[in-house]
Amino acid sequence: SAYWVDDSGTASVNEVDAKQLSAGVFKPRSGAESQVLNGKALWIRFDTQITTPNSHWFLELPLSSADDVSLHWRDANKQWASLQAGDVVPRKHWPVLDRFPMFQLDQERPANTPYYVRIAHARVPFSAPLYIYRGSELVAQREIEYFFLGAYFGLAILVSLVGGALARAMRDTSFLHYVA
Repeated sequence: SAYWVDDSGTASVNEVDAKQLSAGVFKPRSGAESQVLNGKALWIRFDTQITTPNSHWFLELPLSSADDVSLHWRDANKQWASLQAGDVVPRKHWPVLDRFPMFQLDQERPANTPYYVRIAHARVPFSAPLYIYRGSELVAQREIEYFFLGAYFGLAILVSLVGGALARAMRDTSFLHYVA
């Protein structure tokens, strides 16, 4: 994948696609880079090579506090299509309901379909990676995550209940520190 930072934060996908053709505008992206995006937009371009028919692929940005994330691609009529997620969109209107901004990649597109991801994020430097999952891999990943989240919150509730019970049984309010 390659990236370009739009300093104005206002470039359209047509302008970005035209810039991509200019040599040296898009830079290769490594996972360790950090971008300060206050008022700017980060554009990431990648090509898909989906060779497995009837498989579902998902693009995930593992940053639940992302302000504005959009995915752009050309549809069958060569017109730009887009999906949007992030804090600017109510979660119930996200293309894929998840903890993080996620998009289903179009499985009907031929190999080497270019996609553009636009990320606008304020307040803190942006350095989150993008992940592409096959549908079955995504389900397995989520099962593991939800298992550990359930264990964590279950343990927190158990500590609170035990602290509350001990505070009541011992008539000692110091046990309430575990509850709060």
